[in-house]
Amino acid sequence: MPKKARAKKNSKNGRNVLSEKRKLLMPDSDGQTLGFIEKALGCRFYTVSCVDGKKRRCKARSKRLRINIADLVLVSLRDFDDKNADIIHRYTKEEPRQFVKLGLLPSDSCLETMEDDDIGIIFDDAITTEVLENI
Repeated sequence: MPKKARAKKNSKNGRNVLSEKRKLLMPDSDGQTLGFIEKALGCRFYTVSCVDGKKRRCKARSKRLRINIADLVLVSLRDFDDKNADIIHRYTKEEPRQFVKLGLLPSDSCLETMEDDDIGIIFDDAITTEVLENI
């Protein structure tokens, strides 16, 4: 019976992961902004709610960039199109706190990434009372 294979030098096991603190990548003043991922559209496209109040359709420029909903990303704006942009960097879960301390990110935007209008549920009191009376 063959021996059990051991993990090699370049294998992905939990022991080789380094927890180094990386340098905080700051946005440029004119061509970049911060934003939160709202929705994944497919083919590396995402709907991003930017800090300047606009929603943009953004494409992740790196194929290996793993992006989840509600992640903070660095968005590179396009000169010719304001509705589309490019995602060039994803921040870790600890880095938005540093942006709040520096004043570049409002503290309430970290907690609430979705607006109340986006929920899509409208309750009508007249309809609900009629339904409850019929039961």
